[in-house]
Amino acid sequence: MDDTHLREGAGNDRLLDLLADRHRRQVLVTLAGASEPLTVDELSELLSDVDETQVERARLELHHTHLPKLEAAGLVEYDPENQSVTLAGSADELTADIKRAAAILHELVVKTRQGD
Repeated sequence: MDDTHLREGAGNDRLLDLLADRHRRQVLVTLAGASEPLTVDELSELLSDVDETQVERARLELHHTHLPKLEAAGLVEYDPENQSVTLAGSADELTADIKRAAAILHELVVKTRQGD
């Protein structure tokens, strides 16, 4: 099993790390609701305020950090040349990943409370 892709058995820590960032969660939710690929520019505008400086910062963070991480995990397909992004699987698969993360966190809370 290859641990480089989330859907091929990556560890719980990797899943939680990916979903811990607000921008990555917003990208995934936005792509899950999109009927066609979105551009990095479109995502940047959705993730930031109207201020052009913030839009540019969001674009750079998407291009250099968030999209490569999500792509390496098998959650998105990112074409840097065309600047297009799509959800790699279905919305149902994404929902399953999010439920898995929620279950991990719930288990942690239960174990923590038992230690009190």
